[in-house]
Amino acid sequence: MTDPDHWSTAPRAFSAGVIVVRPAGTEWRYLVLRAFRNWDFPKGEVQPGENPIEAAMREVNEETSLGALQFHWGYVSRDTGPYARGKVARYYLAVSPSGQVRLPVVPELGRAEHDEFRWATRAQAEGLLPPRLQPILAWAASLVEAGLAVNPRADVTSTLDAALGYLARGWSVIPVQPRGKRPLVPWLEFQERLPSTHEVQDWWARWPDANVAVVTGALSGVVVLDVDVKPGGPESLAHFEREHGALPDTV
Repeated sequence: MTDPDHWSTAPRAFSAGVIVVRPAGTEWRYLVLRAFRNWDFPKGEVQPGENPIEAAMREVNEETSLGALQFHWGYVSRDTGPYARGKVARYYLAVSPSGQVRLPVVPELGRAEHDEFRWATRAQAEGLLPPRLQPILAWAASLVEAGLAVNPRADVTSTLDAALGYLARGWSVIPVQPRGKRPLVPWLEFQERLPSTHEVQDWWARWPDANVAVVTGALSGVVVLDVDVKPGGPESLAHFEREHGALPDTV
């Protein structure tokens, strides 16, 4: 598995992207984009201050409008060999379970960066992609199709998936120390506003093993009552309910 902070200071001609896959019936489809006559996966240059996985997720969203990618296989990646005067591209692998692909107009260009997209079968992708991407596609297909069926690791929910799921319920989430409670980001502002999907993805790109914390209170609509199991705790709870009524259902 590639460390998402590896090459945090990227080479000058270094790009990062994602092989985005989606289940379709009993098979997988691969998202490919065409610019003029050239087909590729979503990708772009790593900007100063970005690590490759951050750049890869940003490029997917900017080029296709897709978010909430699910990295079921972790942050594994493969690099191309040098091409076009020494360029190198790194590709990650992720599932996009839903969402409509859109090719937004780039203001600087006055048009979309790409002319067409397709959700291609593996065979179709092999026929469209250039030779330098054939080993990358074969690597991705070996993970996607090697006995994983159409729902990879269905019994496992990553902390990123959990955080995005909580966010979708309207809960304010932040990353905290693995196996701990210390916040990894300044969190007071998230008592007043929900983080964006991109912020959550960026946090777990930086700290993939982080725990998920829900910022309780009015914004999330969640209140926590911590009943100590030490002597006196259950009695205090019973006294509280006698005075204020039974507690509502918990989540």
